[in-house]
Amino acid sequence: MSDYSIRFPTTKERLEKIEVITESKKLLPKITDLMYKPKGKGLDEYDPKLICMRLRVFEDQSATLVELRVIKKDVGYTDERTDYGKGTKEELEVKLEDMGYEFWGGMETTSWEYIIEVNREKVMVLYQENKPVGNLIKIEAPSYESLVKIMEILEITDEEKIERNMVALLAEKLEMT
Repeated sequence: MSDYSIRFPTTKERLEKIEVITESKKLLPKITDLMYKPKGKGLDEYDPKLICMRLRVFEDQSATLVELRVIKKDVGYTDERTDYGKGTKEELEVKLEDMGYEFWGGMETTSWEYIIEVNREKVMVLYQENKPVGNLIKIEAPSYESLVKIMEILEITDEEKIERNMVALLAEKLEMT
């Protein structure tokens, strides 16, 4: 959906404001993300702030395998994705093994999706409960202008902006970077 993403801390006031201005709200299926890196490389060589191989497992036990490359924007970031297929967790783990990757960390996320109209564009706001990273709000906006506008509405300060993806936050939480 988006070209611009940013995360920031959750507050009761922000969640209340999002509830008031939202057009729609829905609970998304829970996901489990398993992170991999090339065997024998440390995260200093395969930096999760820049690149990650992610195996995502959905509630129905289907799974996807993608490589994410983080592209920094003026505000926020976007991910460039290379798709390596769909299947079961077990099938994709075999593929990762064959490709020379090993597991380094994982997380579970439950998200509520809010759609908010800003500057005549649909902006997706996600309230994410993530284990072990913590609870955050993520904005996914189709334009820089809409991202900045929703940040103003929600009174996000520059100091609060988290301009990294969840993979980088996981590595920091696990004290691996």
